[in-house]
Amino acid sequence: MKGVGSPEYYSGVGIEWDKERQCRTLGAKTYIKSVCDRIEKLLETPLKNTGLPLDAGEHPEMDDTDLLVPSEIPIYQMMIGCLQWAVTLRRYDIQYATNTLARFGQKPREGHLKRALRVFGYLKFHARGKLYLDPSPISYDGIDFKDEDWTECYPDAEEYIDENAPVPKIDTVPITVFKDASHATCLDTRRSVTGILILLGNAPIFFYSKRQNTVESSTYGSELVAMRIAIENLLGLRYKLRMMGMNVEKCSTLLGDNNSVIVNTQLASSSIKKKHNSVAFHKAREAVAAGYVRTGHINSTENPSDVLTKAVSPTEFYRLTPTLFNLTA
Repeated sequence: MKGVGSPEYYSGVGIEWDKERQCRTLGAKTYIKSVCDRIEKLLETPLKNTGLPLDAGEHPEMDDTDLLVPSEIPIYQMMIGCLQWAVTLRRYDIQYATNTLARFGQKPREGHLKRALRVFGYLKFHARGKLYLDPSPISYDGIDFKDEDWTECYPDAEEYIDENAPVPKIDTVPITVFKDASHATCLDTRRSVTGILILLGNAPIFFYSKRQNTVESSTYGSELVAMRIAIENLLGLRYKLRMMGMNVEKCSTLLGDNNSVIVNTQLASSSIKKKHNSVAFHKAREAVAAGYVRTGHINSTENPSDVLTKAVSPTEFYRLTPTLFNLTA
């Protein structure tokens, strides 16, 4: 194919060039307008301007309104499917709300439908939100990284590198992982929610928001589980980038706001007493010992993955989504 020009639109994603930051941006404005118009016509109601996908502290699992009538259930399921595709189109700002509401697809209630409409209202009036594909590195100023000798604890730790990987043709771009866990967020099951945001340079390329599979009795336990999940996803991403011909940096950076978990992965002398958490504990430490991860502590006010774990306040939401363009309350 020759002479087709720069890409502008693909599978619902609008692709534009930002002159100021000299990078491409991804947006779903066209898709959002189309689906919002469709819902307004279907339900014969205008979507209202809402500043947030969900109100701060919202817990849809505790909704006790009446169940939707059978004819409304397919409409709710269709709406959830549309929201999930919007997330796929890089709108990670609605991922927590979408995943939470998707749990009630079989027996949704009137309150769940109203919340889904609220998310669409937010999207309609914030349709211009975009992600910058900015390859420039982020700053790690003020973050303490420690260099420990791990040979006694994990003498054989190393990252698996496929010998069949192609010769790198793309320059190295730093990988940064933000992880967080909201302890016992689900009031129905008391499971915690893991949030992970991975940046390639300054571009968010992976986002994860999901309830954990186990009920953790402490914040430390839930944060440790989130650390393990983050490292597993990072390892898969590093392998994928190598197979795509990128020269992957030797060590990626993983940042979290739970100091106890970070210290346990920075100091070889740290130990754990709870057998239940020991698998995640050693998985994280072995990754550090292998040299493909370094961990650092940041304040919770600086952790963008927090918006993937719970319904936050407007102030926090708009402070922690800087990669989204033109988002105002």
